[in-house]
This record gives sequence, C-alpha cells and structure tokens, in this order.
Amino acid sequence: MDDVSSVALSEFLVIKGNFVLRGKEPDGDSLRFVADEPNLFASLRNAHRIVPSGDGSVQLRLEAIDAPELHYIADTIRQPLGEQARDTLLKAVGFSDVTFTGAANVLVSDSEPDQVACAVLTKAADVHGRPIAYVLVGDEAEALDDGDTLVVDEDLLSSTLNFQMVETGDAYCFVYTSTPLPHRQILRAVARQVRQESRGVYERDTTSDFILRSQEEIGPNGQLIVPKLFRRCTDYLRDLEKGFDGTLPQWLESKPEENDKVVLFEDLVPFDDQVSVELSDLVRHVNDEIFVQTDFLNLTFVEK
Repeated sequence: MDDVSSVALSEFLVIKGNFVLRGKEPDGDSLRFVADEPNLFASLRNAHRIVPSGDGSVQLRLEAIDAPELHYIADTIRQPLGEQARDTLLKAVGFSDVTFTGAANVLVSDSEPDQVACAVLTKAADVHGRPIAYVLVGDEAEALDDGDTLVVDEDLLSSTLNFQMVETGDAYCFVYTSTPLPHRQILRAVARQVRQESRGVYERDTTSDFILRSQEEIGPNGQLIVPKLFRRCTDYLRDLEKGFDGTLPQWLESKPEENDKVVLFEDLVPFDDQVSVELSDLVRHVNDEIFVQTDFLNLTFVEK
C-alpha cells in the first residue's frame, strides 16, 4: 500500500460531545455519546445507519477492542470479567460513584458526574448503526477541534481509551479491515506483550481449546473466550435448543451472517500472499470440545 493510501486510511473525523450514563447500560467496549454537532455524523461512511435515540445519544463501538460481554441478548448472558472491563472503562472516562440497578445490575441510575466531555475519532458506522470510534477525554480531547479531520498517529493512538483498555488487558485487541494497518500492528504488539505477561483477559483466556456443553460452560463462572466467539457459541446453543442438529462449524456454514470472513497472518506474509477464509474453516468441534486452529491475534475480520 502506498503512503498516500495509508494516510487516507488513518484519517479520522473529530466529533466532540459528552458521554452519558444515566438510564444506559454501558460495557467495556461501548458507551452512549451525545454529539455537540450531530450533523457531523452525516459525513461518515454508512451514516444512514446511525439513528440517535430520543435523548440524542448514539451507541459507539470502540475501535479495535472487544471486551468480555456483560449483557448479550439478555442481561443474564454474560462472560467472566465483563463487569471489571466496564468498571475500568468508566473509571478511565472519569465517572465515579456509579449506581447500577435492575435485576442484572447493569442499568445506570446515577453517576458522578452526570456526563463527561470527550472527543471521538471516527470514519464510519458499523452494520448496527454504531459509529466505530477511538475515544479521548481530558486534555487530549480538549486539544482537538470539532469537525477537523486528522491522521491518528502512534502518539495520538496511545492517548485513546481504546489503547488503554488493550494495555491493561481489560479488553481483547480485536481488529477489522477498517482499522488502519499501522494501528493493527501497534495494538497487536501491545496485546502480545500483555498476553506474554498473562495479565487481564489473557490470564484466563481459553479460546484455543474449551468445552461447550451449555451456556454455563462459557458463562460468568465458566471459561473465558474471545467475545466474538462467545456470541457465535451463544447463538449456536440457542439454535440447538430450537432443534438444530450439527456442530458449531456446520452451524456457522448454515448462517452466512454469522460466519465471519477473516484475513490470516497479514503481519507475517506479503499482501499478495494473504489468505481470506471463513470462521468455520478455523474451528473444530469434537464431542463437547471446541478447538480454534489459529491465534485470534493473527486474524483481521472483514468489516461488513
């Protein structure tokens, strides 16, 4: 890829506003955001997918990270370390004394402060209408001008809360083709160091080989696996209850919308030699055991 193309892919739009919590259900990789100038969303790729709620807030998807699930499908479908990831992110944003309510203890009823000023750096919305964003707070956010377009270099990247969540091990590094290649390389290197030190999610991670007999096996008191795979396994288990008869790879093959396309080993092979496969190609299911036949840190998921 030439230098001009690399710069273009690293350019992000600055949108300033506030994170809000009250009446929301934040987790370790998504927050509700109210823009000061909502019309700025119109210039993003897939802007038509973004539909603000009644209070003007939109759900962000934090770029390049995937935190353990806290409330997937139902409030009771969650993973180990989901609460820890959420609490780490909220503290990093600047929220304290957060009060949670509801049967699952995930709905925010109060916080100090009520909202926090921030800046998001974004290029596009995902299939669910969430702007995909790096997020900044404090002096780093104040230094930026609303509506500017800028290149996110290594220094700026390392100031984002996304980077911090990878660095603490509270979230997995999880990248898509829409994430600029230099960012993928930087964040993977950080994640590999965290894993080598067996910190955060990597202290408990069992993605490469785990048992899947029921939701309990991968629930809050069970095995920790990459959240993307957790979501696929959860959906698979639900379909088993409805009568599906087959393995996880067979189920993925029957569900094109769930059978993600991935690029293998982009950091290790020349661009022309890179291979794209489907998630089902990388998973083996023998009796009750699931084997993932590659390192998730070597995967780049193809953005839909």
